[in-house]
Amino acid sequence: MTIDWTALSDPEIIARLALQLVLFAASATFSMSETCLFSLREADLRRLEDAGRPGGRRLRALLDEPRRLIVSILCGNELINILATINLTGVMLALFGSPEAAGLVNTLVMLPALLILCEITPKTVAVTAPVPIATRIVEPVMTVWVRIVAPLRWLVRLASDRITTALIGESREERNLLSTDDFEAFLRDVEGEGAVSAGERRLIVNLIEAVDTPITQIMVPRPQVAFLSADLPPAEMLEAFRRLRHRRVPVYRRTRDAIVGFLREERVLEACAAAAPGVPTIEALLAPASFAPTTQTVGELAETFKNGDHHAVLVVNEFGGVDGLVSADDVFGYLTRGQAVYLEAHADIAEPAPGVFRCAGLTPIGALRRATGLPLESADAVATVGGLILALMRRLPKVGETVADGGVAFRVEAMSDLLVTDVLIAPEGHPVLDEPAAPPGEEAA
Repeated sequence: MTIDWTALSDPEIIARLALQLVLFAASATFSMSETCLFSLREADLRRLEDAGRPGGRRLRALLDEPRRLIVSILCGNELINILATINLTGVMLALFGSPEAAGLVNTLVMLPALLILCEITPKTVAVTAPVPIATRIVEPVMTVWVRIVAPLRWLVRLASDRITTALIGESREERNLLSTDDFEAFLRDVEGEGAVSAGERRLIVNLIEAVDTPITQIMVPRPQVAFLSADLPPAEMLEAFRRLRHRRVPVYRRTRDAIVGFLREERVLEACAAAAPGVPTIEALLAPASFAPTTQTVGELAETFKNGDHHAVLVVNEFGGVDGLVSADDVFGYLTRGQAVYLEAHADIAEPAPGVFRCAGLTPIGALRRATGLPLESADAVATVGGLILALMRRLPKVGETVADGGVAFRVEAMSDLLVTDVLIAPEGHPVLDEPAAPPGEEAA
């Protein structure tokens, strides 16, 4: 393989090399644009607009149509990279003569050049200083480019939509590109400026999440629901109701899936006053029971409570069984605190050693995430730590058994019948996992 160095003095080759530098710079600009524009926070845009910067309004206009923006950037980046590859191929042909050698060297040069000079470096720079780069470099270029590339963008989107439709069918709904996490990040910025309080931010986020959160995430599960039998004499039923100290208790006949009504505090008081001095009948004591399917969301149930005269429902599954109970207090607790009310008593998490945690099986996943910072990526479909262990093991665990998720190990320390009651959490391979399970209340070494 010989190199014709004299070709570098050719004016055409010199022009191609100069063009190559321009193309590399353009490719880096498009890569930088993608990263810095989508790294801008709502608070950044508002500060630019409040300062009266024209670039702030134009950046807002670009980001208001994110799909148009990203397609425009990708079209520009791909076109530039194709031109850069073709241009450098001409240079290599002049230097090496042989098409095979020119193609090989061109690939060896272009791959690291595009990766380092046009992707990694500009994106790294953009993410560290998105605001100045967006206002000084990206905005002037992108404002013009999205107009120039409009015809090509239309063709690309048309082809993309056709392919997507062929693969997954017609889209049935418009999905908001702003996720709940993005919106919460925005609210944190607003909170920092004093526009909302921490409680208001949490309430807003919980209201949004309630739209998709199933009521099974906040219900009191069946094993922890207090039931009373309709076969009890009225006097005994009233005495049992007083001992339970609940505002409402479901009453069943024969089995706990055959609910005949609710024993409600206010109904009991009314019935007792009307029946004085005797004991009221069962029929007078009971209020009608209300039911909701397991598929109903917290948002839908909140709407039901708002429009109805009842404040509790029994959650029933598709087979006609009672899975649990949800009251208006549970819905309100979720909206204000983000977790099931009945689980709050189990939210305490101990840290007997650095990076080692111990909690109850009924500890809410949200409480564990906040206390430990663990991502717990497999826990989105469960409400408690015990539920996560069951989901990971796919069977009922035994005391002393360990299961891992994402580098984090969960060891069952104690159980009560079928319920996981105590859990040790540590990084996989931690020495504490080799020690025997300690009784609840004792700290791991």
